[in-house]
Amino acid sequence: WRVVEGDFRRVIQEIPRTALVVFGAFGRKGVRKRVLGSRAHEVLRSVPYNLLMVGPRAQAPGALLSGEA
Repeated sequence: WRVVEGDFRRVIQEIPRTALVVFGAFGRKGVRKRVLGSRAHEVLRSVPYNLLMVGPRAQAPGALLSGEA
């Protein structure tokens, strides 16, 4: 696996359609969400990939973080 950062419109075009895309969502609420929109919803509507949304409180298993998996 690899981590790719950048504008999602550009990055998504470079990812094979068979990939699992993991997308971090921050969970904006209220006025901030209405003014700034929801990048997560925009991504969900626009990508033809398997997509895993990860919220701000998500934690990975220790083995995955340490590379032991």
